[in-house]
Amino acid sequence: MGDTTKVIGESLKRLREERGWSAEEVVQGMHDLGDRKMNVSQLSRHENGHKKPSAVRLQFYADLYGVSTASIETGRPDKVLSKRDLMGSLTGAQQPPSLRRVEEAVAALDSETNESLDRIHAELRAIRKLLEPSSRKQKRTGK
Repeated sequence: MGDTTKVIGESLKRLREERGWSAEEVVQGMHDLGDRKMNVSQLSRHENGHKKPSAVRLQFYADLYGVSTASIETGRPDKVLSKRDLMGSLTGAQQPPSLRRVEEAVAALDSETNESLDRIHAELRAIRKLLEPSSRKQKRTGK
């Protein structure tokens, strides 16, 4: 394969490793962005310089890593973002669907937890009220 394919492969591997992502995480990210045909085997061929990704797939990689396609093709990073920076900078419709689903699930759990805590606090207040008269009687009678 040509030098460009090798440079692209090295860039893709470097970008993945800099972020600490596994191959499976990259594939899932590509799926979330709409590249449903991506798999670990293809990622490996791309990273090892055995196969040049199509222009469309190269754009998916660029979107996933938050860099330009030119930086992937030349091996010169235009800006390296960590996974936290990349996900933190995305809002609403820009976020990968899996991240939105996780955030929605966390929000639902937070809501359920708050409701559960409210019920527990109400039950504790009711128990306290039930116990208060008996403690007053015990204090009066000395028992």
